[in-house]
Amino acid sequence: MSGTENRKKKTWTGVLLVWIMLLLLLGTASCVMLYRYLGVYEISRPESVAEELTGREFRELTELLAESLDVNNYPFEDIRTLFRDYCEENLSDKKLTYYEDKSQRSENEAVFFIRAGGFNLCRVEVEADDTSELGFGRHTWKLGKITSEVLDSLDSVTLRVKAPENLPVYLNGKLLTESFITDADQIFPEMTELEASFDKVPKLVTYSVAPLYGEISVKDQNGMAITPQSVSVDELLAEIIPEKTSVRIEAPDDLSVIVGGIELNTDYIVNCDDGVFSGLDKYIGDQHWKMSVYQLDGLYEVPEITAWDASGCELTPVKAVGNYYRFYHENEPVPDEVKAAADSFFRAYLEYSSNGSGGDRYYNLINSMVFGTELHGYIVNSYEAMLWASKTELNIRELEFDNFSKVNDKCYYCTASYSADLTATSWVDQYSYSSGGLFDLVLAFEGGRWLVAAMSEVNIE
Repeated sequence: MSGTENRKKKTWTGVLLVWIMLLLLLGTASCVMLYRYLGVYEISRPESVAEELTGREFRELTELLAESLDVNNYPFEDIRTLFRDYCEENLSDKKLTYYEDKSQRSENEAVFFIRAGGFNLCRVEVEADDTSELGFGRHTWKLGKITSEVLDSLDSVTLRVKAPENLPVYLNGKLLTESFITDADQIFPEMTELEASFDKVPKLVTYSVAPLYGEISVKDQNGMAITPQSVSVDELLAEIIPEKTSVRIEAPDDLSVIVGGIELNTDYIVNCDDGVFSGLDKYIGDQHWKMSVYQLDGLYEVPEITAWDASGCELTPVKAVGNYYRFYHENEPVPDEVKAAADSFFRAYLEYSSNGSGGDRYYNLINSMVFGTELHGYIVNSYEAMLWASKTELNIRELEFDNFSKVNDKCYYCTASYSADLTATSWVDQYSYSSGGLFDLVLAFEGGRWLVAAMSEVNIE
């Protein structure tokens, strides 16, 4: 072989080696790029988010789901605790898997469902992370929104509570507000004709709360539990229908008594007599003075109660024990000696009733009342019994005289109210207690001075 041919051969060999080296370099670079691309591809798949979630500890995942629950949608239950407890008891031993809802796939969004065994645990929305750049035109994905699917599969109920519109009702310790009212202006059953005519007729409302998953406790304002009754498979009804009540009103018969905007007529009067003026005809004379007693039965609620006198003055009643109301005439100007007589008598009465008949207490009391009246006889007959009464220290905190009315020039009417602290001092162990009350008094001018002719206690609340 000539030298020329050897040179050509060496040249082609060198060129071939160069090409081989270039191809090797190109292949290596391609492999590196392919490897890198595969790595980028793997972490840029939206499935990577679902895979990361299913790789977590079950309790960690359920805690994430519990925190995603909006507690404002479940104001009467600790929904997060209920959710955690259910998952722990029923799903914690199940294998976590996922599948994609391919109908929701787009360039920047994807939706997956994570399952615990055969049970859908949650819905996962993932979205492209535009801030990431992995190369090759690809990007990472991030968790957008995770929504529990558990509650939709659990048994739940709708609770309806029927109650008077102004009655506070509590569900699981929380007040049911107007926002839960779904039916208003319902009429009470078997309402009386009078109550149905009031300017403010009592109404029932229905509250509706759904869904509820756990235990249900319904209570009224007094803490009384109301047991809901089953209406259907997924509906409960708790009814709070108050028992009917009665109202008794006592007022001078020259007053117009207004109940719920309705003036009561004589059909509602069950008694009309002299009241505290009984037996005092000598002092009343021809003056018409009667007390009318009105009885209203079968009411669901106690309405507004007022009265008007002949001059157009509106009067407010005194609330007595139970639904018992008493009206008095508007205060009238009264001589000072009448007020002084009322004060002298009542102080003497308190001293006598708390300390017994010792000393001058009995005579002070007797001398402040009209002789021969029923009140006078009562005090005289109590004398011997009061000899044995224990000594009590009396401290009058408040004593007021009100509702003065002139019957005639020789007779006045008023009320006395008091509060006092008493301490029994004749026992080895002293003890203290409080006392108070409201009394009707009739004062008469007898023997040149004002004296008390009658007294009657009013059992106020």
